[in-house]
Amino acid sequence: MIGFYNYTVILTYLGMLSGFAGITCAFKGNLRFALICMVISGICDMFDGKIAATMERNGQEKRFGIQIDSLSDLICFGVLPAMFVYANGGGKLSWLLSALYLLCALIRLAWFNVEEEERQDQEGGRRKVYLGLPVTTAAVIFPLLFDFGWKYNWPLKFLAPVVLLLTATAFLTPFRFRKPALPVKHEGFLSNLDEQETDRLAEGKMKKDNGSTIRFLYGTVLGRGLLKLILRIHADRLIVRYLRSGWSRLFLIRYAKRHGISMEMDELQKYRSFRDFFVRERGYTEADITPEHLISPCDGWLSAYPIVDNSSFAIKHSRYQVGDLLKDEELAERYQNGICLVFRLCASDNHHYSYIDDGYQGQNNYIEGQLHSVQPIACKTYPVFILNRRSWCLLATENFGPVIQTEIGALIVGQIVNRVGGCRFCRGQEKGHFELAGSTIVLLFEQGRIQLLPELAQKIKKEGEVRVEQGMWIASRCGRRTVS
Repeated sequence: MIGFYNYTVILTYLGMLSGFAGITCAFKGNLRFALICMVISGICDMFDGKIAATMERNGQEKRFGIQIDSLSDLICFGVLPAMFVYANGGGKLSWLLSALYLLCALIRLAWFNVEEEERQDQEGGRRKVYLGLPVTTAAVIFPLLFDFGWKYNWPLKFLAPVVLLLTATAFLTPFRFRKPALPVKHEGFLSNLDEQETDRLAEGKMKKDNGSTIRFLYGTVLGRGLLKLILRIHADRLIVRYLRSGWSRLFLIRYAKRHGISMEMDELQKYRSFRDFFVRERGYTEADITPEHLISPCDGWLSAYPIVDNSSFAIKHSRYQVGDLLKDEELAERYQNGICLVFRLCASDNHHYSYIDDGYQGQNNYIEGQLHSVQPIACKTYPVFILNRRSWCLLATENFGPVIQTEIGALIVGQIVNRVGGCRFCRGQEKGHFELAGSTIVLLFEQGRIQLLPELAQKIKKEGEVRVEQGMWIASRCGRRTVS
């Protein structure tokens, strides 16, 4: 058969089929489902370039990719929005403006193809600046317009054609539109440094931590609007399904290479899906067994925050009440003037976590919520720790008193898997694991229970976070041993 059918174009094909489904729904008057299809097509378009970049392609495959992407965009972000606005009503004027919009989208995409082929021949790499408004922005503009319009009873029969005309004009207006990817500033954690000095120290690591997609979703107005819509219609569940399917094996090699995960090809191929790879056992990990030594429950980046008199602690621009985190005000009062340890797990980390001491575990308390990213830019934008899905339990430890451990899910985390509560546990024994994406663990200690190792405390004060590994000695017990 003519054409290419490797994994680099699968997401483009799926986006086109979603766009076609949206067109048929608009024909039938099912506008809400048509809007969902437009958002799904936008998500597919957001990631298809990243997947295509994982494979070395010859010139013919690259040119085919450019053409098939533009043809798909014409259906998803040209025909679908035009049909959507026309189906919403407005008569002959609406039909005329929809036809004009489609023509402008066609011209814009044809011009982009010519320009992109010339650019690829001259410089290659990823495009950073567009000339004119990209057609794919329709996946953000119209879902947001109709979502807010339906919510606040806007006159959409008049307003939608006007927005359609303005968008069509922007397609062909030769202004420079920079591809959204913002630099990220880093706020100090328990630091006395001024903001400029803190930014200088952390700028490199934070840019690396926050991928371009996360920076777009949390660092731009359009991205935050799209994110809100994605979470509202639960479009992230489609990505979770994909990562649990056999199709997700296709980018395991690229994922392992990108995040520095050392693994042989034969070993990677034994996993049936990305989910199976992500929850792989970590093998034997040696933990510090000295009773008065507090160990890290996981691999990740450690930061520390004092819990002040009103049982709150501050992270980035958000102040968290312990009562909001746990949904238990009475229990929260016990941790006034204590300390909060936050462990941020990255994509390269193993996402299994262990108990920090010997003791007895109470029941798991599961709190439903959204699933925002837990990367630094997301924490700066939203109070994610009290918005996200999470699970907490009370650990009656033998050496550090009553400790609250909270596992917090993140964007695209499929599940938080914990042991059954109401049982005894041992130091270093596995407590549970996260599925599919980077997450966070929060430990709350009562006042006077622990003291961070001086070298770790100094590094946290200077740089905000310090790298730790599961089973590593991170703090010491204060005072006498607690018998649980």
